[in-house]
Amino acid sequence: MKESLNIDCLIPCAGLSERMGSWKPMIDYRGRPLIVQVVEKALSPCQRVILVTGYRGEELEELFALESRVDCVRNREYGRGMFSSIQRGVSSVRTPAFFVSLGDMPEIPADIFQTLSKLLDEHPEADIARPLHHGRPGHPVLLRKTVVPTILDLPAESNMQEVFRRHQNSTGQRVIEIAVSSPGTIYDIDRREDLAD
Repeated sequence: MKESLNIDCLIPCAGLSERMGSWKPMIDYRGRPLIVQVVEKALSPCQRVILVTGYRGEELEELFALESRVDCVRNREYGRGMFSSIQRGVSSVRTPAFFVSLGDMPEIPADIFQTLSKLLDEHPEADIARPLHHGRPGHPVLLRKTVVPTILDLPAESNMQEVFRRHQNSTGQRVIEIAVSSPGTIYDIDRREDLAD
């Protein structure tokens, strides 16, 4: 059994799922709601999930009401985009570093979390670590808590690429990347056809 990480994982799950045509979190994925699969994958290596809800937030909060390691945080301004949910969630981070993963990525393997944690431990000159699959940036992304002020300082309509650039430019701390073989780090579900095996 792999060692459990003393690291929080923030998962934004507040949007309308407009490209899907129906609400993604509760879509059936391998016999269970998609968001249940995503959260369970994150809880396998991580100590806690911070699930940022918004649209139909009460349904997600009820779904995880009995899971003591899931803290639901409501983003009432979810219409401003995913980055606003990340901004809402970072205030709940309790650990020196934290992952950001996505609510529509159900196939991220647990060992990727372990790999990124080890990588960041080995590189004090970096505050951010992320996987690359065939050169494509993937998830989860691991950030030291020192990145939180950069996240909060940007407009709600920003994105994580802007966080990476701003933080590196202002602190000199690197973004470190590692090549991984798992396609689960880039596999997300945006449309019905993405559910096909």
